[in-house]
Amino acid sequence: MEVKATRVRRLRIRRAIERTATAACLIAGTLLAAEVSGVALPAGGPSPAVRLEVSPAGSAGVDGQATDVGIWVVEGSEAAPAAEDPAVLVGQSPIAAARVVVQGKDHDVTTNAATVGQLLAAMGIAPDGNDRVSPPPRTPLQDQALVVVVDVTFKFKKVDHLVPYQTVTEYTTSVAPGKVEITREGQTGRAVWTVKQRYEDGHLVGHETVGKKIVRQPVSKVRSVGTFTVSDEGRSAHSETGTASWYDHPGLTAASPWLAFGTNVTVTNLSSGKTVTVVINDRGPFGGGIIDLSKEAFAQLAPTGTGLIKVRLDW
Repeated sequence: MEVKATRVRRLRIRRAIERTATAACLIAGTLLAAEVSGVALPAGGPSPAVRLEVSPAGSAGVDGQATDVGIWVVEGSEAAPAAEDPAVLVGQSPIAAARVVVQGKDHDVTTNAATVGQLLAAMGIAPDGNDRVSPPPRTPLQDQALVVVVDVTFKFKKVDHLVPYQTVTEYTTSVAPGKVEITREGQTGRAVWTVKQRYEDGHLVGHETVGKKIVRQPVSKVRSVGTFTVSDEGRSAHSETGTASWYDHPGLTAASPWLAFGTNVTVTNLSSGKTVTVVINDRGPFGGGIIDLSKEAFAQLAPTGTGLIKVRLDW
């Protein structure tokens, strides 16, 4: 009987020590949760507003796992409950050390949490659907585990953009052949783009355009270029002098600012007297020259490295 009474007293003392150590760990865990989540605690003890999810004895913990003495977490390893056996179980979970990285700050903790989710809950960390948790919350917590929580947020920004106007060319006989008149000035438009910005731990890491809205339509610039047709009376034969350039275009063809498409034009190099006949099938040049020859046609008058040559047009 004396032996049995002694064992009972030892058992009661051991249980009292474990309850005292567990209570100390719960208080320390509450303080750690307040530090991580930025909640200020009053001098008299932990605030009930701190998001520290500690399961009471005999209740179901985070992720539905039963516990006997609750889930606790403390900073460092020196605050772990004392035990004769290093492998002692507190409730149903072994004691494990882990490093938790939150907002780029390292926290070395000791805990009896069985999963990553239980550990984060005990620290007062509640990731939302955008946040990135590695490993995932339901992962069993291993000793010396590294848990990284990245706070992911999105912001939307409105950005103004100018919309350039286009230039429309109209060919008309109401303007003298070869002359250019601006009949309407162009106006730029305005658009508003919606940009989605991605932040990780408060730092901008990327963005994408998710919407574009025109708030002011651009107005096209209109210019009229004088021309005439070969069938016009008194226009079946004509001569004009000026400069000619070349561009990469197939065949014996040329571009004119105003001569009708299909017009056959004889081009004479006034320096060498060489001639070539081309067909007008394009528009240009608009920088002061009177004709823009294809590379093949220009080569019959002068080397392409010449650039510009003085010519006479006959049609």
